[in-house]
Amino acid sequence: GVGTKVFDAHGLTQVLATKANGVRDVIRLHTKAGRQLDLTPDHVVWKSTGAGTGRWVEAGTLRPGDALEWHRTP
Repeated sequence: GVGTKVFDAHGLTQVLATKANGVRDVIRLHTKAGRQLDLTPDHVVWKSTGAGTGRWVEAGTLRPGDALEWHRTP
């Protein structure tokens, strides 16, 4: 994965190093905007519950149709 471009809290970034921490399940999310996100179930994402409201949830709890929102961490 070194050199691969991925999205993080600040936008598009390049993987500089990796760590061997075992094999993990991966969830692939497809957004209405056409983006594809590959996450482990314990990744935390912002799940929108209305206009400007929501909460942080683990990606493994998401269900089809859940609304995600781009939200930068402080």
